[in-house]
Amino acid sequence: MSAAASGGASGGATDPDLVLWYKFDESTGNVAADASGVAGAPRNAPIVSTGLGGKAAFSTLHQVGTHSVSLTGNGILGGGVVMLPSLDTLAPGAVTLAAWVYEASDVDWQRVFDFGSGYAGPQMFLTPREDKDSKHLVRFVITLLGSSTASEQIIQSAQAISLNAWHHLAITLPSGSPYKGTLYVDGVASGTNAAMTLHPADLGFAIQSYMGKSQFPTDPYLTGNIDDFRVYRRALSATEIAALYAVR
Repeated sequence: MSAAASGGASGGATDPDLVLWYKFDESTGNVAADASGVAGAPRNAPIVSTGLGGKAAFSTLHQVGTHSVSLTGNGILGGGVVMLPSLDTLAPGAVTLAAWVYEASDVDWQRVFDFGSGYAGPQMFLTPREDKDSKHLVRFVITLLGSSTASEQIIQSAQAISLNAWHHLAITLPSGSPYKGTLYVDGVASGTNAAMTLHPADLGFAIQSYMGKSQFPTDPYLTGNIDDFRVYRRALSATEIAALYAVR
């Protein structure tokens, strides 16, 4: 087993900077176990169905391990949601967020993850498909004013990802200010922003933190699968991201 497979990104045992690790290898139930092993762990994640017509379950369709979490959305009316902890103390400065994503619907503005406290407040999210330029690219956003696009700090992919296929998506935000944030798609840097200043600590306590659900009530729930979701309290190197992509 590689170091990345066992939780490390650069060799040795489980990485001490890995603060959340949801393998989604459960076959039944409604809780995803946190395998990070850091102080205060496990921070297990409830998996729920909310609204109308949504569904959340573990699935044998997977990319790493044995299972993934399957989230089915019903537009804006409801969907499956994984409830995440806030990152303001777990990874307040530098951070890496990474996951395997299988998008099964070509609806724009679905969420892989969304950390925040409502649509008008600070938030940080990753969508596999945006529509602002009609190219449907992967987009990461962190902002202090969620309802104001003028305040958004954005990293966008160079190309769209395909539907009904597994893709590895990762975001690295180093410490300091300003810094260069990087969006990786399938182990390769696909977009950067060298004028970024915000980190998870700037969001404060993000009481509404999800996989599969947006802060904005007009955004659809995700239809697809997520596997091997990880959060590190440092910005992984390009070599380390490539190692995560190689785990499957």
